[in-house]
Amino acid sequence: DACQALNFSHQHGIIHRDVKPANIMISKAGAVKVMDFGIARAPADAGNPVTQTAAVIGTAQYLSPEQARGVKVDARSDVYSLGCV
Repeated sequence: DACQALNFSHQHGIIHRDVKPANIMISKAGAVKVMDFGIARAPADAGNPVTQTAAVIGTAQYLSPEQARGVKVDARSDVYSLGCV
């Protein structure tokens, strides 16, 4: 499921940073796939939650509070976003 997919990415040092319904798909075989790791970062790099133009990264409705405030994010931010989904 989506929890297992995010756990796998977190165990491999990747924070998704944009968990939302549009990024969770179900294959014909019924397997859950977390998609679009385009803004994902390793935890060391995830400390910069904004772009060079100072725009917050992610989809507003699913942002964790720390992500919305523009402070450092970690795996817990993805868990919060998944809870919103």
